[in-house]
Amino acid sequence: MTGYDGHLLAESFVQERAAEPSRLALGAATQPALRVWCESARTLGPASSMRAMVDTALMPLLEILELRATVQPQVTDDGAWLACLA
Repeated sequence: MTGYDGHLLAESFVQERAAEPSRLALGAATQPALRVWCESARTLGPASSMRAMVDTALMPLLEILELRATVQPQVTDDGAWLACLA
């Protein structure tokens, strides 16, 4: 499977799930939003602050994936965490 190099999930498992019609439809519907997200995330680089990465990349991605944050992101200089519900 091109672009997949995982060890926690077998490639056959990922391929089987990815081929399910409901997942294909969801993926197709999500693609435009993910393209926009990728463009905005390209502004980030090695000098970006953790807060910038959370605000520019993490929070918009969670919204696209329909994950709801249960608390405000906790951000430090070298990391961030956030609890979410699906």
